[in-house]
Amino acid sequence: MSTPSYPIEPIKPGSSLYYALLYCSTPMREAVAVLLSFFNEMNAVVNTVSEPSVAKAKLAWWSTEITQTYKHYPHHPLSFEIDKLLKQYQLPEAELQHFIQAKLMLIEGQDNSQQEIERYCRQDIGAKLYLISCITSKTLPNEEFIYHLGVALHSIDEIRRFGKTKQAQAEIAKVHYEKALASLKDTERYEQLSLLILAKLYMTLLAELERSGFDVVAGKRMSLTPIRKCWIAWRTKVYEKKRNDKLLYLK
Repeated sequence: MSTPSYPIEPIKPGSSLYYALLYCSTPMREAVAVLLSFFNEMNAVVNTVSEPSVAKAKLAWWSTEITQTYKHYPHHPLSFEIDKLLKQYQLPEAELQHFIQAKLMLIEGQDNSQQEIERYCRQDIGAKLYLISCITSKTLPNEEFIYHLGVALHSIDEIRRFGKTKQAQAEIAKVHYEKALASLKDTERYEQLSLLILAKLYMTLLAELERSGFDVVAGKRMSLTPIRKCWIAWRTKVYEKKRNDKLLYLK
């Protein structure tokens, strides 16, 4: 029996993730594209299914499907693609399940306490970051790094969406970004190059938002130009490479 195919779209050129993965191999970028397809499928359940009970049922099905996929019994065409990744990379099932749970949180509603928001961040963008790191680095990511970076990036995304109503998020983003960097050992930094590039792109965007007075036009997201993103990615790589080379020299 032939394996059902699923159309995996390449990572969008010009996107921040595209430049975060600029120095990764083609197989790594293709693997991340499979993960993005999974994230998009889960997001589509929330964004396109109007009946909460139906959306919950779909997510419950996917939760079971992921469990079966990790036993190498996939059914959905996308699950076959994920199953292929499991033979190459150590991708914890819990992280995919976390992402599904994050979508359930959106459907069921959540309080707006900072603690609840941060819990959501870890299950949503945190799961994304963790899984991407599992592909792009040789070691499992630092949990504290993932947690704080997830909160920082989520906060910046909120500013891009709501502008002036979310100015307080800027300070939250800065605090968690610094905590994320502080949580990394010197020997871990170069392994997390892709996420460090992504973080730098977001923090540069935050600086631009601040300079604009958080003047976000409704329906239009501020972004950096592709040339500037490429420059930031290159500069970050050079800096982290020199830092890592110095550590190796001192050993």
